[in-house]
Amino acid sequence: MDESTISCIGDAYKQPLADLIVNLHQRQSKWAYIEKDYAIPLVLLSVAMFESYMARAAYLALPADQRSHIPATLEERVASGGLETGIEVFRRLYPAYPSMDAISEVYVLRDALTHNHLWEFERSDGKALRRILGGKKSFKDNVDFNTLRTKFLGLPIVPGHQDWAAASTCFKALWDAFGYIETREPCHVVSRQAFNVRVKRNCLPRFEGRISISLAELFAMPLAA
Repeated sequence: MDESTISCIGDAYKQPLADLIVNLHQRQSKWAYIEKDYAIPLVLLSVAMFESYMARAAYLALPADQRSHIPATLEERVASGGLETGIEVFRRLYPAYPSMDAISEVYVLRDALTHNHLWEFERSDGKALRRILGGKKSFKDNVDFNTLRTKFLGLPIVPGHQDWAAASTCFKALWDAFGYIETREPCHVVSRQAFNVRVKRNCLPRFEGRISISLAELFAMPLAA
């Protein structure tokens, strides 16, 4: 009997993420200003990948006799605006996850970037003065407005203040979540060993001679001063 495969568009984001990281590390030493420009898409693509895997997990978590009703059910949820986000799926399926605050804060940052939160800045030194537009309850619950960072991970929530540290912290939080799922419900996600990506040989001194690298290894690299 033929076996079917459940698609996951998140697989398509792995290599582009790797390419962005390599480009950032190769160019940053010459043009430091590009760090923010690369950090923002790295955060957004990382969360988009997580969203895709959570949509697949939600389907795989259903009893077999309920899966045939999915198209009609999804259509009703989309029409009513009640379709679950990735973090809602994660909270429902894995409520015992010990670092749920980390996932919440990654989504707070994702929302700030995706929904283009507006801020007013001091022209002379780039200091963020006040938030003009953006933010919902989760934003207010997870942000320290004295530091303009999230309370648990310390992620900068001003869109213009993003950096490599924020991008790598977000990925690590999601990577740890993948690991938690893999040890408890391995059928819900692909193995973390499947997150290997290809790079040009000797493109980064740290990985000299290698052409296959774990995406987690790339995100763990310190950015050169």
